[in-house]
Amino acid sequence: MEAPPVQYARTSDGYSIAYTDSGRGIPFVWVAGPITHARLDWLAPKGSALEQLARRVRLITYDARGHGMSARPVPEDYVLSDDELDLEAVVAATGIDRFVLFAGYYFGHVAMRYAVRNPERVRALILWNSRVGGQGTRGRSYNIDMAAEDWALFVDVTARVIFSLEDPEAAKQRVRESITQLDMLRRSVPTRDSGVADIASLLVVPVLVLVTTGIAMAAASEEDGQKLAAIIPGSRLVVIAHPDGGLHSDEPGPKPALHAIDDFLATLPPEAASQEVTLTTPRPQFQVLSPREVEILRFVVAGKSSREIGEELVLSVRTVERHIANIYLKTETHGRAQVTNYARDNGLY
Repeated sequence: MEAPPVQYARTSDGYSIAYTDSGRGIPFVWVAGPITHARLDWLAPKGSALEQLARRVRLITYDARGHGMSARPVPEDYVLSDDELDLEAVVAATGIDRFVLFAGYYFGHVAMRYAVRNPERVRALILWNSRVGGQGTRGRSYNIDMAAEDWALFVDVTARVIFSLEDPEAAKQRVRESITQLDMLRRSVPTRDSGVADIASLLVVPVLVLVTTGIAMAAASEEDGQKLAAIIPGSRLVVIAHPDGGLHSDEPGPKPALHAIDDFLATLPPEAASQEVTLTTPRPQFQVLSPREVEILRFVVAGKSSREIGEELVLSVRTVERHIANIYLKTETHGRAQVTNYARDNGLY
């Protein structure tokens, strides 16, 4: 099938997000990814998986801010919760009410947090090669050190691992067009330090934990999948050997990972029954802010950057970013404007 046209949605904080909308059936939102491009992703080998999905579902894909055809760069004070704004903008632009969320790697954390906040919108959640923690030490040498010290090497390794195109130069160009060194580095610390041990148990939607092993990157192992599935109530774990079953595999024919997705979707209750159950499920109660989080919230309201807050409180930038991400989660807010309103309404400044 031909690649669908690229369209644009605008986030509440002003970012332009590129997305595609194709196929028919259950709305199925593929939540961005570490290396994406709304137009080029439809080329083989990844395109073969997208095409096969679009024959099964109404497939919506998009580039997160700082990726592909979306607005760049990400802000200097980027936190992982910013990515929820991108997802919300695409959902609003496509007009879908309830949908399946599919997310890979650290974007699984974005999808889990969104699903915890919006159980009435999410029909089911598929987590592909996600872990309880972030990229952690396993991903440090690949994602952070290599990208910072030798961008050309990072591009070369990523091109060979992800795209495996016959033309190596074309594959490297794919990476260069998908993300810049600046955006990769700005995203690295928040994504590396992200964790969902505190919220995974709050998920109330059907969840498939899908692991494709053997990828030569900072992907998940079978053990990682077991740990994640163990703390998500009622989740299903499927482990598939890569590259034979990987979604990015350039092997021809059907992919076992897609069969696992088919089997999972077939277990979902009819939409009317599913919606009734979900809407009567109470939302989880989020914790109040700790004294340190209140302190940092006041600096955020005052317009301070994460670096400035860290200097003031003698904290590392990544520690500040982690506190800010927790503040957004606990207050159910997105961005400075909303959290400022929260602070004002609750007498915190």
